[in-house]
Amino acid sequence: MHKLLAWWQLLRVGNVFTAVSNVIAGFLIAQHGWQPMVPLLWLIASSAFLYEAGVVLNDAFDAKRDAVERPERPIPSGRISRKIAFLVGSALLVIGCITSIVAACSVDDLHPAAIAGLLALCIVGYDAGLKSTFVGPWTMGMCRLLNVSLGAFATGDAQTPDTFVWFYAVLVGLYTVGLTYFARSENKQGWDWNQTIGGAMVLATTYCACFWAGHIFVDQSLTAAGVLILFSFIWFDEEWIAEGKVTSSILRRRVQRMIFAFILMDTLMAYATVGWQSAVVLLSLLIPTWIASRFAPMT
Repeated sequence: MHKLLAWWQLLRVGNVFTAVSNVIAGFLIAQHGWQPMVPLLWLIASSAFLYEAGVVLNDAFDAKRDAVERPERPIPSGRISRKIAFLVGSALLVIGCITSIVAACSVDDLHPAAIAGLLALCIVGYDAGLKSTFVGPWTMGMCRLLNVSLGAFATGDAQTPDTFVWFYAVLVGLYTVGLTYFARSENKQGWDWNQTIGGAMVLATTYCACFWAGHIFVDQSLTAAGVLILFSFIWFDEEWIAEGKVTSSILRRRVQRMIFAFILMDTLMAYATVGWQSAVVLLSLLIPTWIASRFAPMT
């Protein structure tokens, strides 16, 4: 059980449902329904494997820094060896690419495999060194943009998905850039420019997502409700209000809520473009995400 918990923590199992949510949202926006299901299932699997590859390789590359900043993590604590983590992360990356090829073959179109290949390159690039550079947050944003695009190209149709799919994919990408900037200082005490830039981008992109959902649904009350729900979920914090200062624990909890909010944004888009039944399916992903996060930190 001790070893199993270590792997659970390394894989950050709760986070993977947010990647699944992105793929489904891209698919629903593009197809306005759940068919064809077979390539969608293969691409959900591809997204999940690629995401898990990313988090495992991230910790393997960051082992020395984590030994100082996050010594409780599985690799620096010695519960999982760095070599094994590299092997498992690489295997997950290969499996993720293979499942995307299966999806591409099922629809006789190379787009899903090509997008998954680009996603794999961005994952490795970010983990291997881009993370600490200026382009790091933008590389992470590209990963989420490509993840939404996986779902948009699940059918293999010759037609390019409509403009709104790309608009939403870009929004999710920019939201991720903001989240990544914000998360850069999660181990520090107090507020700095990373939180300022990241917080501003998160605020702007969540508002744009809510505004467009209301525009599609021809009901601006949806915009107001979405803004209220998302903003309150991400930013309201009893400890912050009570103590009046920013601590590392508060910042980590804020980052975790931002990760949860991917599912809320996808749910909002599904509701606006497909209907409440599909929105309920996406919203239900919060349940396994929350359960999994009880046993392992999401950051």
